[in-house]
Amino acid sequence: MRTQHIRLACATSALAARPYLNEPDTGIEEALGFYASNRTLPPLDKIFGLPDFEWAAINYMNTTAYT
Repeated sequence: MRTQHIRLACATSALAARPYLNEPDTGIEEALGFYASNRTLPPLDKIFGLPDFEWAAINYMNTTAYT
């Protein structure tokens, strides 16, 4: 019983060490990377989900306006 608690404590600490991702990887960088490199907004018909809108905002807006 005690070893199970120790293993559980070790497993939770290992899971907590993963990096936090703000938005999921939807592949938008490969599809619309041209717009990010030029700091322009992509067309709305190329954006499909809410994470893609957040990606566009992060790459277009300055840091003080976004945060």
